[in-house]
Amino acid sequence: MSKRGRPAKFDRPSRLVAMTLPEEVIAALRSRNRDLAKAVVELVGESVDRVGQRALPETVSLVPVAPRRFLITIDASTVRHLPGCDLVPFGSDAAFLALESGRGLSDLTLAVEDRLDEPRIDERERSALMRIRTALYEWRRDPNFSDEARSIVVLKRKAVGADSARDAPR
Repeated sequence: MSKRGRPAKFDRPSRLVAMTLPEEVIAALRSRNRDLAKAVVELVGESVDRVGQRALPETVSLVPVAPRRFLITIDASTVRHLPGCDLVPFGSDAAFLALESGRGLSDLTLAVEDRLDEPRIDERERSALMRIRTALYEWRRDPNFSDEARSIVVLKRKAVGADSARDAPR
């Protein structure tokens, strides 16, 4: 039986905290993520990563790649497959989603729905997919967002042997 009410914002224990922030801090946080709580969590995760500790991956998040441009990333340790999508590794447990040519946000939403319809997925993945579905729903209806279908090229170096120096980018 599923819980009633608003879905959880984060995939770990959370609580409401009220704070007063300067306007420029609010503007900076909103430029990162329109949801202030998510912006703060992203910043803390990055600062934890910088000091060498492993931050918990978000189930789904937007990673800024250019002004007003974001990649949708997911926790690849939880969701390993989406129909019509490639999960391109992006960090330790994160992957960004590369859809087949000509596909967009509505196709991604349908891929998540199709995956949720599969009877053999475990509860952890099902829960993650439901959080992804909620995020996609919010982004599709947010007047501040629109999606653009783009093609990407990923270069993969062929394995030449055990010499890891050959696999390092130059």
